[in-house]
Amino acid sequence: MSSQQREGMGREMPPVGGEAGTRPGMVSEAEKRERIEGPVTWEEMRALLCREPAVHERTWRPTTGGLLAIISGAWNLVIGLGAVFGGTFLSDFIADFNTTLSDALQGVGVGAGSALIVLGIIAIVGGTYAIMRRMWGMALAGSIAAAFPSPVVLPTLMGILSIIFNTLGHMEFKGTNLPRT
Repeated sequence: MSSQQREGMGREMPPVGGEAGTRPGMVSEAEKRERIEGPVTWEEMRALLCREPAVHERTWRPTTGGLLAIISGAWNLVIGLGAVFGGTFLSDFIADFNTTLSDALQGVGVGAGSALIVLGIIAIVGGTYAIMRRMWGMALAGSIAAAFPSPVVLPTLMGILSIIFNTLGHMEFKGTNLPRT
């Protein structure tokens, strides 16, 4: 037997079936994964087909939505307190000149200020729940309360962004029983 024939005998045969580029004695990466992790479950397959992660990892969306709701709520709270105290102060100052205008200013200031105070408190509580990822309904209510129009436009824009972020991250909340889309 010649040396060339001996070298030819030592070579392994080309792969038959399986993945290209693997030798018959080697196990492919997919087979290793299947042996280690087991077959794919229905839930994993559904998650892959729906393009959603099987385990919902924590993303930035609920945290950002919660922070925006808290900032907007605090802003509305301060504006509401200013409206209540400002309306009361102005009504006392104008009372010497015109009683009817004084009562109207006090009514508007106290009414609008009280509404902004209540909405600010709801927004702060809802933002806190959004950061903790608990009670999605309360987090959404806080975001909606943060989006109510106030004399300043920025808190309203932050509230709208908060609604968007909390809605996009609703699957990260514990106790969420909404249907998956």
